[in-house]
Amino acid sequence: MFVVSRHGSAFAATLAVCLMLVGLAGCSKKGEDFPDLFPASGTVTLDGQPLTGAQLSFEPEVGPSSFATTDDKGNYEVFYQVGVKGAVTGTHTVRITKSTSDDPADLSGETVPPKYNRNSELTVTVAADGENTFDFALTTK
Repeated sequence: MFVVSRHGSAFAATLAVCLMLVGLAGCSKKGEDFPDLFPASGTVTLDGQPLTGAQLSFEPEVGPSSFATTDDKGNYEVFYQVGVKGAVTGTHTVRITKSTSDDPADLSGETVPPKYNRNSELTVTVAADGENTFDFALTTK
């Protein structure tokens, strides 16, 4: 059996608090190492109309992808992860999807043609010193 004296209890409690604080510090986004990220944004239209609620992925040749969702005017802003804006530099394949189905595996509800998602023909180059505004005028034809 393990017996702790009164002084041992205080030490154990102090040690537990210190370990908890160290653990919490490790969960902070502030200390994470992110690649160099640069803002990217634009507008997506389908047959001349804003494409609301579309999902975009910016997939670089090397490095992590970034993502965006269009608003009610078809505007988007790219995020590396929740709360962290931007994309890595270089050439990206862009995939744009919008489904009428709640099931992501159900491709029958996809409203954007495959040439813009599964078989994407869309590429952009994110630059460190550029404006990085990318507008996509998609067509169903």
